[in-house]
Amino acid sequence: HGNHEVKFGAQGQRNRFLLTISGRAYGEFTFDGTFTGNPLADFLLGQSSLLWQEKFRVNDVHMWTPGFYGQDRWRVSRRLTLTLGLRYELYTPWRAFDGQESAIVPGAKSATFPTAPPGMIYENDPGFPYQTRRLDFAPRVGFAWDVFGNGKTSVRGGYGISYDQLDGG
Repeated sequence: HGNHEVKFGAQGQRNRFLLTISGRAYGEFTFDGTFTGNPLADFLLGQSSLLWQEKFRVNDVHMWTPGFYGQDRWRVSRRLTLTLGLRYELYTPWRAFDGQESAIVPGAKSATFPTAPPGMIYENDPGFPYQTRRLDFAPRVGFAWDVFGNGKTSVRGGYGISYDQLDGG
């Protein structure tokens, strides 16, 4: 409209992170000669110096990222154009499909799973540290200046603030 070109837009994005963790579900044994002085002899005797075992887990988490923006490209004069905009993206935290996304918070007690070890809380517990941040507005400003007015030499610049979510689950 007139010297202004106004644009609006929106996006909706759903991210999913699916990882099957089973690398040490059967156990990882270390035979280093601690008992006999010979690693092979320790192995034959079944005497391991270290056992590392992890639970089999399917890490299946998701998050939503809706986004909105508005932008005005304003032709101040024949030689100067300003672009002003604002973007808003709402990053929701990763949540597990089974409701077992967890965090360690020293001294906390889980209300969702009362038998969980002290300090381990889950996504539906009060005090869970990964929550939605709702005030991440991202302004943008830019300019284009035709230095001599002949369309051959221009100076351009811009500035913007951006937010991003950490990937992983």
